[in-house]
Amino acid sequence: MKKYFENKECISGSDESVMKKIAYRYMEDNPIEPFSYRAFNTLGFKRGNDGRCILDFDEKFPDAQNGDYAYAVSKIYCVSDGMTALSISCKNPCEVYANGELVTSTTIYDETIHEGRKIDFEAHKGYNTIFIKCRKNVLGFKCIIGCFNPKWRPVNFYTAFQENEGELGWNYCGVYQSDEISVIGEENTPMGDEWLPKIESNDVYFTDKKMYAVSFIKCEADSTTIRCRTDKEFKFYIDGEYAFDGVGNVEKSLNIATGEHRISMEFEKAPNELAVSLQEGEVFLPDFIKGVRGNLLFIETDDERAKNGFDEFLLYGTEHKEYFKSGKNSYLRPVLERPIFGKSNYPIGVVLYGLLMAGKTLGDSTMVDYAHNHLLRCCLIKDYSEWDCEKFGSACVNHQLLNLSALDDCGSFTSAVLEDYLNFSKDERVLPLVDYVGDYIRFKQERLENGAFFREKKGEFHQYTVWADDLYMGTLFLMRYSVLKNDASILDDAVNHFIQFKKLLFMKDSKLMSHVYNLRYEKQTGVPWGRGNGWALFSLSELLKFLPESHQSYEEIKTFFTELAEGFLNVIDDDGMCHQVIDDIESYAEASSTAMCAASFARGVVMGILPVEPYAKAARKAVEALKKYCIDEDGNIYGVCIGSGYSFTREYYKYNLRWNINDTHGTGIVLIANQEVYNMEKTLN
Repeated sequence: MKKYFENKECISGSDESVMKKIAYRYMEDNPIEPFSYRAFNTLGFKRGNDGRCILDFDEKFPDAQNGDYAYAVSKIYCVSDGMTALSISCKNPCEVYANGELVTSTTIYDETIHEGRKIDFEAHKGYNTIFIKCRKNVLGFKCIIGCFNPKWRPVNFYTAFQENEGELGWNYCGVYQSDEISVIGEENTPMGDEWLPKIESNDVYFTDKKMYAVSFIKCEADSTTIRCRTDKEFKFYIDGEYAFDGVGNVEKSLNIATGEHRISMEFEKAPNELAVSLQEGEVFLPDFIKGVRGNLLFIETDDERAKNGFDEFLLYGTEHKEYFKSGKNSYLRPVLERPIFGKSNYPIGVVLYGLLMAGKTLGDSTMVDYAHNHLLRCCLIKDYSEWDCEKFGSACVNHQLLNLSALDDCGSFTSAVLEDYLNFSKDERVLPLVDYVGDYIRFKQERLENGAFFREKKGEFHQYTVWADDLYMGTLFLMRYSVLKNDASILDDAVNHFIQFKKLLFMKDSKLMSHVYNLRYEKQTGVPWGRGNGWALFSLSELLKFLPESHQSYEEIKTFFTELAEGFLNVIDDDGMCHQVIDDIESYAEASSTAMCAASFARGVVMGILPVEPYAKAARKAVEALKKYCIDEDGNIYGVCIGSGYSFTREYYKYNLRWNINDTHGTGIVLIANQEVYNMEKTLN
């Protein structure tokens, strides 16, 4: 077959060098960075629990009359040129403009069908202006707008005007008896007095409670003078260490190492005025803190950890349930703006699992630490994000873990969390999230009467279905959770899913898995999708690592694994690759299913379940095919199928489901394939 990439050489070298190249390319593309932290004015609009913004002009303008107009403007950020989708719900007349062009107007159907309606429009890379023109009628004065798929493709709205640049939210104005404001496009329109919410001054956040003011300083010499002006007594801390105290106008010369430091000022009662400056340096907020006027943040708390200054996680989860603010009505909220790092979804869970496994094999702590940092970030933000939902309607982080309604939302990612905890970090801070997910998967995820997972999803395209994918999405977590809880019944639950899924999905003639079983039609789709089969085979190899030979279902599970492995062996092409429709060599050679095949074969050989011949040779051949055809010299991975829906027709999988470069569905499992084949050959030799 022809390799996927042109004008580049394929990757070469040992399994170790390939693992390192892929892992470091991924980590460099997705560096460890804090969340963005953006000011949000509570006098603006909240978001609903579906992540969409509720532009409630009835609330803002309760005296508005039928026929009156109100307006709102915001910006969204797009990573590339192309079509962008939003969702709108509006019972009253409304027009939506993107970059000055009309995108949609409400119709008579919007008045009676209140579900979100998808709107598509052409956007460009960078910020795009969204302008809303809303008119009140007897049904109300409101527009709900946001992302069409909030879990997978969340959209953040940012204020459009320069005066409050960088804040989360919308600018709005009203009411007008006629349509008086022209469409606002991409130009940075000056902010007039009529636009709300009003910009706050740089006054201190007023409160009668104990509080801290925090910031950062950058010292240009090893000694500097700090100036404070305040009307209340304070204690001043640098990097958590007491430095001085005072009241009024205070100047203090200190020996402080050149560079950046955290500062904190402790007040028993908030001051009416406060200013801090440096003679040899500056007081500043870092670039990841945006939309704040001034250089100080405030927090009401008696938690002494605030002496350490701003920390993105330090105060989350404390009992006071109060977080950083930049003004009387302005909270600082974490926002996920990186495309991958800090996000929790199932393919990223596989990537992080791959980094842990490759890092262990190579003795590379950088890979392990990177995976731990990503996993821990999502665990530590849990308490805050729940509080954010309660206070503001919907958080801007942890989009899937906050709204568990499917195994895709949590099983794979939290399995990686448990792998890290059980075998690497022993960091107990992850356990609250683990138990939260454990409660969902064990007791709240939809199940058939026989206990097997299924997707109820009424009204959605995948309602009443069983997917081969869900063996990976749910059971890998259960296997590790059984170890954590020392509870064999949890492992028994995992085993039962394999037994029940085989009854519904296994195709005896080909010894392959149908991708999906439709419970309404009581039929298999009959299409052996490559990665769907890969999920099943690889998950069986995982289960056999945990299942003792004395288990009553061990032989049944082993037989399932060997049968499916034989099915794979029968359809691998001459180059060693698996295909998108796994028994259709005319469909494209697909990287993730090939990697799952290689990893599973290698594991089976090491465990003594699969014979060395022909499986060891097939595993090595698959890895070499990946190197030759799908991985370039820079560690980029090609030929990975995008995330799928399902169909009863082969053409959907063959032609509609295309492949991506560096799709996260492939990165982790390609790492694992190289690692498992490397370990297999060390064992055999």
